[in-house]
Amino acid sequence: MIGIVWRKELLEQLTSQRFIYCTLIIVSLIWVIGLLRIASHERAQAEKDRIVAETADELRKIYKYSKLRTRVVRTPSPLEVFGRGVTDQKSSIVPIELYEIAYVADKHSLSATDTPFADKQILSTSGNPLLAIIGTFDVVHVIQIFLSLLAILFACESISGEKEEGTLALMLTMNASRVQIVTGKFLSGITLLNIPIFLGFLGPAIFLIASEHTQLTGDDWLGLIGIWATSLFYIAIFYLIGMAISCYTHSTSTSLIYGLFIWTFLVIVLPSSIVFFVNQQFHRLEDAQTAEAAKDELWREYGKRADDLVRTAGIGDTYPPIELISRMKGYGGGSKPSFQIGPIRENARIADFLNVLRTGENLRLQYAQKVWNACGPLWEGRPRSLTSLNDQLQRITPAGAYLEVADGLAGTDAGVFYDFTHQARQYRAQLLAYLRAHDAFGSMEFVGDPDFTREGKENRTALDLSGLPAFEERREPLSQRLGRIAPGFLSLFIYAGLIWLAVIGLFSRYDVTR
Repeated sequence: MIGIVWRKELLEQLTSQRFIYCTLIIVSLIWVIGLLRIASHERAQAEKDRIVAETADELRKIYKYSKLRTRVVRTPSPLEVFGRGVTDQKSSIVPIELYEIAYVADKHSLSATDTPFADKQILSTSGNPLLAIIGTFDVVHVIQIFLSLLAILFACESISGEKEEGTLALMLTMNASRVQIVTGKFLSGITLLNIPIFLGFLGPAIFLIASEHTQLTGDDWLGLIGIWATSLFYIAIFYLIGMAISCYTHSTSTSLIYGLFIWTFLVIVLPSSIVFFVNQQFHRLEDAQTAEAAKDELWREYGKRADDLVRTAGIGDTYPPIELISRMKGYGGGSKPSFQIGPIRENARIADFLNVLRTGENLRLQYAQKVWNACGPLWEGRPRSLTSLNDQLQRITPAGAYLEVADGLAGTDAGVFYDFTHQARQYRAQLLAYLRAHDAFGSMEFVGDPDFTREGKENRTALDLSGLPAFEERREPLSQRLGRIAPGFLSLFIYAGLIWLAVIGLFSRYDVTR
């Protein structure tokens, strides 16, 4: 009997003009957004390649170790086409500084004074004005909003509509239990709604395969299949909600009113309220001021200790010991040293100068770590804990849990950016090990010995950095992301199970004669 009910419901809805028009509109919308997002992804990939080449060229021109700084760029995930996640909020470019430890930064919080590369921390995807129109919309958002609304509206008349037409009582007189009728109707509704989901995913998937700039790995294919399956499961939840409403009311119009109200609350009001609540816990300006004050205090402490090194060595009063050389410009305090020396004075104690320099710069590195230990919890730790809090609260809603799972499968959730930044910090440690192995901090190559004339600057010799470690990005494996989004999966399953029980309970007591 389940098969009979399923076939009857499917044939009735499949040929209806309402379903055909809704399918065409939603599939067309997904395909248009998919094409735009693929073009955006290709531009981001090209921008990434350009920045990597530009950074390599900058490294080849470095003429002293104190100028060494670089940046690493996260490779855009091809599944960003389906779910953008936090890609539009988090920086994909991480600066690597010797005396500053990188952290995950929001794009809107970057300023030109943060880092020499602050103005280049966003992978440009501009060039298509349509992207400004669709904003942050992607395939996942279309399903989250429009298809969930379609599912709940279709389901709202599944029981009450049959009663109004008089066919529900007829079905119950046949040799079919109420559970079989509900199961058949549910399966037919999900089969029907899978058509726009499958066709919607099919188009962007074909476009991605046809793209010359995109290579889909095994994890990408598994992630894509997972997003499709999760989308279908999410839509099933809203179809069940609509069926529960239809089993509770006795008229289609009343069911639709309740359905619109519950959809608005679950998809728009509650998720937005949670975001608002979490944002109220994040005192961005206050945290930034506290971190800046702690940072300044530590660097002042470093300056005093560095000056003491020079006095103890008996070669001056301030760091760096400028008394040893005839000309020097730059400064030694803070986190960004800039030493350029002129001719060395006759009989200058160069060995003492280099010993103090080595000790002073290693001390600066120690204070860079102290700054991170003091400020890291405010710069990255607190935003990360609030992101975790938002994820936990969003699981109260099926829409929030769906976005968490879909973004994790697409490789665009916040955890991916934290993992990439952790790789950047590991790369910085490799660079420091390289510099220490070459005694860079206690060498004349650290401060350089340029001629201050224009001709001297043009003829200065670049450092040989051929042995410098190269950054090797490791994409976070799907298995690791699955562990992170498992609570979101569990939330969706609990939602589906509870609502299914509610549908069975309500329909078992439904009065078809009233």
